[in-house]
Amino acid sequence: VAAQAVLNQILEIEPENITALNGLGYVLASSDKDLTRALMLSKRALDSSPDSAACLDTIGWVYFKLGLLKEAEGFLKKAQEKDSSSQEIAEHLRLLQDSIIDANAAGRLR
Repeated sequence: VAAQAVLNQILEIEPENITALNGLGYVLASSDKDLTRALMLSKRALDSSPDSAACLDTIGWVYFKLGLLKEAEGFLKKAQEKDSSSQEIAEHLRLLQDSIIDANAAGRLR
């Protein structure tokens, strides 16, 4: 909650701050709060920094949290291509792969 408040304050002063846009999108997604806003923020960050592994990971994570696994996979794989040493991206991909396996088994992959 404290991080969310600080990031909101930064965005009030600097509405296009990529770090704050991406950070708030990630915080919201990670806490399963306001995923629509998280997606909007992460899209704005990615538009401004399309080669950023962090921005690619965040939007992939938001799509994952929304249950849009195919969309999440594309962004998370791109993030890993940009930063193959990131443990966080690797963990997000692992969680995604587990969800894809579960969704395929249940016949409900979207």
